[in-house]
Amino acid sequence: MGFIVRVGTPEQYFSVLPSTANQQTWVPIPEGCDSSRVGNFSNCGDSRGVWPFENENSEGFQSNQSSTWETIGIYELYLEEHLGIDGNGLFGYDSVGLGASGTAVEKQVVAGIATSNFWLGSLGLGANYTNFSDEEQPSSLLRTLKDSGYIPSLSYGYTAGAPYRYSKVVGSLTLGGYDSSRFTTNSISFPFGSDSERPLVVGLQSAIGTDTPNGTVSLSGVGSGILAVIDSTVPDLWLPEAWCDLFEDVFGLNYVEETGRYLVDDDQHAALLQLQPTLTFTLGASTTGGTIGRFDLPYAAFDLEGQYPVFPNATRYFPIRRAANDSQYTIGRVFLQETYLTVDSERGIFNVSQAKFSNPMPSSELVAIVSPSDVTNSTAGGNSTSSVVSENTENGIGGGAIAGIVVGVVGALIIVAGLLFWWLRRRRNQRGEWPDEETTEQSAENGLPPQYGGEFIGSAANVPELSDGKARTDTATPKSRHEATSATPLSEAGGREKYEAEGSTPFSEAAGTERYEAEGSTPMFEAAGTPKYEAEGDTPMFEADGRSRQRVYEAEGSTPVCFEMRSSKLLFATCFGLHPIASRSAYAESQAESICPILPIGIWQSPTCPIDAPDSVGNDPVSAQGDDWFRSDTCHEVGPDEICAFTQPSFNAGHGIAVVTTAQILEKMVSLPIFTIPGSQKPAHQESTILAYRDEQIPGKGIGLVASRPIQTNEAFLSRMPIVMVDDTAFKRLGRARLTELLNEAIGDLPETHQAEYLNLTTHGEVNTHHEKVYEIFMKNDFLTPVDDIMDFHSVFPQVSRLNHACRPNSKYTFDASTLSQSVFAARKVETGEELTVAYFDSIQTHSQRQLLSKHGWGFECTCSYCSSGEEIIEESDRRIEQIHMLQKDLDDYSPESAATPDKAELLVRLFEEEGLITRMVEAYYRAAVEWSGVGNAAEAIKFAKVCIKEGEVLESSIRPFINNMRELVKYPSAHWTWQFRLSHK
Repeated sequence: MGFIVRVGTPEQYFSVLPSTANQQTWVPIPEGCDSSRVGNFSNCGDSRGVWPFENENSEGFQSNQSSTWETIGIYELYLEEHLGIDGNGLFGYDSVGLGASGTAVEKQVVAGIATSNFWLGSLGLGANYTNFSDEEQPSSLLRTLKDSGYIPSLSYGYTAGAPYRYSKVVGSLTLGGYDSSRFTTNSISFPFGSDSERPLVVGLQSAIGTDTPNGTVSLSGVGSGILAVIDSTVPDLWLPEAWCDLFEDVFGLNYVEETGRYLVDDDQHAALLQLQPTLTFTLGASTTGGTIGRFDLPYAAFDLEGQYPVFPNATRYFPIRRAANDSQYTIGRVFLQETYLTVDSERGIFNVSQAKFSNPMPSSELVAIVSPSDVTNSTAGGNSTSSVVSENTENGIGGGAIAGIVVGVVGALIIVAGLLFWWLRRRRNQRGEWPDEETTEQSAENGLPPQYGGEFIGSAANVPELSDGKARTDTATPKSRHEATSATPLSEAGGREKYEAEGSTPFSEAAGTERYEAEGSTPMFEAAGTPKYEAEGDTPMFEADGRSRQRVYEAEGSTPVCFEMRSSKLLFATCFGLHPIASRSAYAESQAESICPILPIGIWQSPTCPIDAPDSVGNDPVSAQGDDWFRSDTCHEVGPDEICAFTQPSFNAGHGIAVVTTAQILEKMVSLPIFTIPGSQKPAHQESTILAYRDEQIPGKGIGLVASRPIQTNEAFLSRMPIVMVDDTAFKRLGRARLTELLNEAIGDLPETHQAEYLNLTTHGEVNTHHEKVYEIFMKNDFLTPVDDIMDFHSVFPQVSRLNHACRPNSKYTFDASTLSQSVFAARKVETGEELTVAYFDSIQTHSQRQLLSKHGWGFECTCSYCSSGEEIIEESDRRIEQIHMLQKDLDDYSPESAATPDKAELLVRLFEEEGLITRMVEAYYRAAVEWSGVGNAAEAIKFAKVCIKEGEVLESSIRPFINNMRELVKYPSAHWTWQFRLSHK
């Protein structure tokens, strides 16, 4: 599991992996996501553990945005060079904080990494100093925490977590001590090795496999053992080739020379899942004899799946690597899923214990390891509870261990981190990842509950480090459910997969000839020995200690599609084969002065008048005549694509629409019926002729919508088409400055009287310029809107954005791609004067998690009635939420080992009702229908399927495959794919 760190001022958030071999903090930088490195990989920043920064997606640490950053220089990342894993890093000093909030430590060594060899950042746990020069040798984060009194000693306890056990057991990291609840105590201690940079050396004496296809066998041969270093930076076990050959033979693995990985084909994987082998590793202080410990790892710990950048697609593999020599023998993070590592750097000892698992997991029992300097007659010994001097008084753990407690909580906070990756932007992830209806294992006919209406339907599982990160929404059919247990070696929490690709081949660059700069970040690498100055305020890059290779990477310019003259808006009928896109100047000359109609706010055809804002993009007013499209004066290249702002002022009865995208994607867009069929430009759902809401100032929230009359359950009271759409590539890859420029041109090209629909929306904060306002409005008000077979878009809908957040909202919404409209429905009867609300994020979370989501996602502390309740009510709600998560995990497990029952499904329905999850009831009904069908009770299955259909019909444009699934169940229960599938497992 990744752990949260905060770097810089203002703080930039990252999910990183603990590194037992490093003493520095490493975070990705935007250069690593350049298309010359990653091609068209669209989720680069997210996949590298980078959180959004200042309300926009980020692709890495932006050092020039941190007021506390001090550049040191570019140095080689030699940490894993003995494994052939290397690269360069931009080193500097900056503040580093642990967890989502709390104290940050100033002037810590931070390295910005662009190389794909280290895909994720890392939190160094070592106590060594970093030697930049004889005069500059800064201390480690661990040492700084100890010297500052935050932790009692240079020590830590760590286990990686086990996603395949129970409800995905999360990782645990404690600084200044250990968590005794996470392991079975033993008395084995290991001394530090002689190499201060690789101290955690053990004797791996043997490896034994039981219940393998060959029975009980040795996986290490008959020779002596090996000395290997425990290194959580890498995921795999690096073993002698002779050992790897035995693994290959016993487990039926396939070695691929190009990647250096061992793959597992589907048939062999199924066979191994059936056998469930156990691997037992014997560790000692030397390669033979002495005091030893045996550690059991189930096959599930090795059942991994890798993706980019190691493999182009998801690929099942077995995490062992061939070591070229004895310097490469390494025990990676896969081993730490089933073991707990405790390290005491001041005494030079460490302990490895078998990790403990239970359902539920026990509460933490943190024990401080006291520094030898603070102990009289301290005893040496192992790093277990029996051999390490600890502080655990009658009043609990002493003050010196407080940091250990705080950092230990980071392992729990990553649950929220995972949720933030899904929900960090307002209502962006309303879309479900719909299974392909043509597939057999992931189709709607046998899939799990969907996502819709701004919330995530189903259990957004919290995924530890070595897991698939898919939240199990892509699980297989009941007949092959075991396929869902395959895991990914380096994924992060909450469904955002984060892969590290040590040893993968980077894109080739010619030093000094290629150049790359990411907007808003410090330029990297110039020809060796030559300082390079870029735009004002950028930092020159110098060679450091003769160890760095300095280059500048630049993606080659791409050829614009259709256009050559960017300064004018040319006709491009020849590109699209459609009606011409006219030059707007002809209309500008003939446009008459506009008159703002005085009509009630909220009437679809009647926007309010524009605010007095400068026309900073220099655009003339655009006439709302004809069906012409206009292209912006400015376009920007992202890899091979040229992204522009296209505007059709006549769209939607003259309100207009602007689309930031490429010419190729717009060509597909304008072929949609809404653009080609006369009279089709209408919202998906017709609102009542009696207006159902009014704008009103809501205390502490700004302008919101309030019911002006009673609104009935499932009544569509608001339906709008977008005023601006930005395609997903532009949204993620343009960067703030370029996106701001295109948005300003796009909004400036809309009919002047209707620009106000956009400009009157909130920015949730002060802005200094018109450009900033246009950008902030978009970032605070956009919805994720998938247009089938074209692309995901981020869209702003006037008036819909007025809806404020509530954790238990009274309204739900859906996007209809066929009409490009967002429709909002009452989830229950809403009385006159009641505020209308939706959920901005998945609110099936505990109170503290919801507060973290709202604060870090949108900059406000949620004060909805549910979050403002008394302490007892909040605690009761949190208990229900935790029970809901456990039930959903059981019910979404279709394997023969599943603990799901119809009683649990009915309990889930009751808990949803008690918790007031009225906008999410379709999820509970869906699961109940599946469970009753699974045991062959048609009457109960049909009952829940019908209420599921009733609840979901108004949202059918978003969840149609799942509603159809329920309709099939009602129509032919005994022929449905779920019929008696639970009984077939008995």
